[in-house]
Amino acid sequence: MPCTGRYAEAIDYAVTLDCTGVYAGLDDSGGAANAFLTNTLVNFVDMGVTVGNPTHNTTTGTYGTITGVTATVLQTTNTWSDGDSYIIALMSASEVATINLALDMTAALIFPALAAQGACTCTFASWANLYLAQLNALAAAAYRNCPCGGNTLTEDARTRYLLYVQQELGLIRTGQYEFCAGYTGSDYPAIATAEQSWTNWRAAEIIIDAQRRKP
Repeated sequence: MPCTGRYAEAIDYAVTLDCTGVYAGLDDSGGAANAFLTNTLVNFVDMGVTVGNPTHNTTTGTYGTITGVTATVLQTTNTWSDGDSYIIALMSASEVATINLALDMTAALIFPALAAQGACTCTFASWANLYLAQLNALAAAAYRNCPCGGNTLTEDARTRYLLYVQQELGLIRTGQYEFCAGYTGSDYPAIATAEQSWTNWRAAEIIIDAQRRKP
């Protein structure tokens, strides 16, 4: 994955920081791939959902914005199929823009750490995107003191987030976390084998074989 752009969206920030007004559920429309999120078990109007709130289809990984609201159906810019999991955050367009700016700025802190282990051009492991989204969100909260639900962090919370982010960036930079699929970090336990010789003749064979394996 290239070292550009942010690793999280404003709605990921809201979930990570446990902001108020975050709701999750399942689409029960019975349909497939349409722009209408349906949940007959809730009342979106009573929940305070409004046009402009962000949405996340966690089943497909797509993000969107609400463009229409009724009691049990939301029209959005992303698509939904029956059974898809959703997250909605009661965030205004200005709040989304402010948080996304903070995410953009602090994502740059992650780029050098990934580049140090050569992870800017590889295919990420399955867990890497979620980890980086959470790290990006915590970095935005700590370095930019970005508000969550209209409230800034306490100094104690901000200090703890700063220390955590700095620690994690160090672990990435030194390769203790490996983000590229198919590889393991430096702390990953591994067992290897080594050829042994009991005679001078066998020792010579091992050396010759090693030379042949070199590119």
